[in-house]
Amino acid sequence: MFAALDIASGFVTGKCYKRHRATEFLDFLKQIDARVPSELDIHIVMDNYAIHKTALVRAWLARRPHYHVHFAPTSAPSSTIITTTRNHTAGPNPPMKTSLPSSASARLLSEPYAANFRFI
Repeated sequence: MFAALDIASGFVTGKCYKRHRATEFLDFLKQIDARVPSELDIHIVMDNYAIHKTALVRAWLARRPHYHVHFAPTSAPSSTIITTTRNHTAGPNPPMKTSLPSSASARLLSEPYAANFRFI
């Protein structure tokens, strides 16, 4: 799953793929790019996963100077990211009903984020 946080609205947009290759990551970036006005800066925080550093992804990002890439430290645990996201989504926004994937694992993982989460 790839996810993007719109800090202005507080919504997290996510996309689940069967595979996690550079092709799928680039598809996700293109979907975000189509939704965000080109005059706005986009900051991407990524882990050091190899698909984020392929020539295909780097070339796509290089053609978009309003994209700013930040890499999370290699030693940053996923639990820290999850805790930070949970604290954010527990903020002032009231819970909203949203449609989530039917699999039990997806529902379990998505519960804390359901208030401000939408799949694309």
